[in-house]
Amino acid sequence: MPVTQRRAASALAGICLALTAAVVPATSAHASCPDNFCGTWGSIVADPYLSVRRTPDRSLNPIGRANHLDAVKITCWTLGEYIDQNAPWPSAIWDRIVDDNTGVAGYGADAWIQTSSDVRNLVPQC
Repeated sequence: MPVTQRRAASALAGICLALTAAVVPATSAHASCPDNFCGTWGSIVADPYLSVRRTPDRSLNPIGRANHLDAVKITCWTLGEYIDQNAPWPSAIWDRIVDDNTGVAGYGADAWIQTSSDVRNLVPQC
C-alpha cells in the first residue's frame, strides 16, 4: 500500500475510533444487562425441589430451596462436592443461582439444573 493510502487509512481509523468513543458512553459492565443480570437461565429438574446451599457442598444445612421446574438465574459456576446420587448428569460443578420464585440465592448442584449447554460455556467461574 502506498504511503498516502496508509496515512489516509490510519487517519480514517483514528476518526472512527474518536467517533465511537464520543457516541458510545462509558458504562458499567452490567448496564447492558436486563435488570443488571448478566448470566444464563436454568431449570430445576430435582423433584420436588433442589436444596440451595451457602457453599458448594452438602456439609451445612440448606439455606433455602428452588422448586421443581423453577427457572433460576445462574451467575457463575464453581467446583464443589461431587453429586451423583440418582442425578441426571453427575458432576462436581455447582452453580451460583437466584430463584426469583422462592427468593433464595446460593449454590445449587449443577447435576440438578438444566441449561441450554454446559454451564461452563455460559457463565464465568465464580
